[in-house]
Amino acid sequence: MGKLDILRDWYDRVWIAGDLNAISDFFPRDAEADGIMPGLSLAPRDFAEFIPLMRSLVTDLRYDVLRHAETDEWLWALLRFHGTTRRSAQPIDVASHVAVRFAGGRFAEAYNMTDMITFFEQIGALPEQATALCLMGEQLR
Repeated sequence: MGKLDILRDWYDRVWIAGDLNAISDFFPRDAEADGIMPGLSLAPRDFAEFIPLMRSLVTDLRYDVLRHAETDEWLWALLRFHGTTRRSAQPIDVASHVAVRFAGGRFAEAYNMTDMITFFEQIGALPEQATALCLMGEQLR
C-alpha cells in the first residue's frame, strides 16, 4: 500500500467512518501531529477526543486529494474537505495541507495546516469574512 493509500485509509476509517480504534493502526504511541490548530499538538490518544468533537460539528464529511508528492519517507498532500454543518445544514468547503513522515508504514510525524478560520465561518462560529474584518482592525468578540 502506497503512502497516499495509507493517508486515504486514515481519513476514510478514522475521520469519516469514526473508527477511533483504528488510530493505533496509523500512529505509533510516541508520534505527534502538529498544526491542526495553532499551538495544538496531538498525540494518538488525543485524536480519540478531537475527532468526535469535529464530527459533532459536521456531517457527510468527504475529501478530495488535489495534489500530492512523495519521497522515500514523506508524503505531502493538498486536500479539500467537504461536508454539511450539523447546526444549519449549510455546506462546508475547507482547504487543508498535510505533510507526513512515514516509518514502517505508519505516521512517524505529521504536520497539518487547515483553514480553520474558513471552517469556523462556515459552521457559523465566526462572522463571514472574519479575516477581512480583522485586517480592517475589527476585533471579534
